[in-house]
Amino acid sequence: MISPASPRTIVSLLLFAALLIGIAHAALIPPFEGIDEAAHYSYIQQLTDTGRWTRRGDGISQDVDAYVKVAPTGMDKAQPYERFFVNGTAMVDAGRDAAHLTPPEPRMWRPGAVANWQAQHPPLYYLLMAPVYQVSKTWSLGSQLFLIRVTSYLLAWGALCIAAFSALRMASQQKESTAAFALALWPVFFPMWFPEMARVGNDGLVALISALIALAMAASVSSASIVCYVLLAGLMSLGLLTKATIIPVAAAVSVVLLVEAHRARADAILLRRRLLGFFVYATLTAAICG
Repeated sequence: MISPASPRTIVSLLLFAALLIGIAHAALIPPFEGIDEAAHYSYIQQLTDTGRWTRRGDGISQDVDAYVKVAPTGMDKAQPYERFFVNGTAMVDAGRDAAHLTPPEPRMWRPGAVANWQAQHPPLYYLLMAPVYQVSKTWSLGSQLFLIRVTSYLLAWGALCIAAFSALRMASQQKESTAAFALALWPVFFPMWFPEMARVGNDGLVALISALIALAMAASVSSASIVCYVLLAGLMSLGLLTKATIIPVAAAVSVVLLVEAHRARADAILLRRRLLGFFVYATLTAAICG
């Protein structure tokens, strides 16, 4: 008789399936077909090649301009895929070559005609992707984008693993694993997970940092240790240096920490520790990325 699989085994298999589907998605979508990929790619390229992150008004990379001239993308409404494939084999071959041929020399960022519409983002994600871009500068465009996409997706998948296994650990005492299963099945319930995370973009890093923030906040609430508050401030700062969508997270965490301080008002020592911890958290976060 076959014994039923343990909750940990089931969660692990679900997460592994999410990993494989994410990698497949990254491999199958054409260059710059991911949401805002052209702008994010250009940001990475500019930061790596010039040492200066993208500012408002800076142009999209000429590599993007060159590709869009011969192949369709989601950002080019004038040449949909249907029209591209009926225009003859010469155009299709040119688009295929632009995606799969290695460049005659390593790519180098040069400003193109269109302004980068993602210039508002902080630079942390693009700094992390700079080495990935650097090692693949001589690869074909399709291969280079696949590497950056998979690297970005692994960050998001790490967040999924942290959330699911944390829920599984908390449920071990109660013998209830529903939350862990739900988190492992998140990409099934919300299939936009794959187009959003398995692409060139900073949302995967946001997801990973958010998961780590949740763990640090839980530790801060349970122990009121200054070390935990310092760790929480560091993670929150990394999130704010990645994307502005972390601002509501920072506000929510601040409210939780203040509520916990209010609940500790009957214990003068605990109240003092929680207020000091909140001060350390808020001061460090503001000092690093205010």
